[in-house]
Amino acid sequence: MEGLSVNVEFLHKDEFMKKYNKKGKFPSAYIKNEGLKLFISQEEMNKLRNLDELIALVKENLSNS
Repeated sequence: MEGLSVNVEFLHKDEFMKKYNKKGKFPSAYIKNEGLKLFISQEEMNKLRNLDELIALVKENLSNS
């Protein structure tokens, strides 16, 4: 995402499961360090109404981690 200080990779569910061999609820977002950690849950993602809300949530979660 433009303006963030982290690298972002967008994957479809099947691409994610193949690449990381991990199941989850989608849509969702993970942060990758030594492993994968849930960053934005499916429930949080489904409440978002637009891209601006997603960007705000990502920035908020980054500042809290």
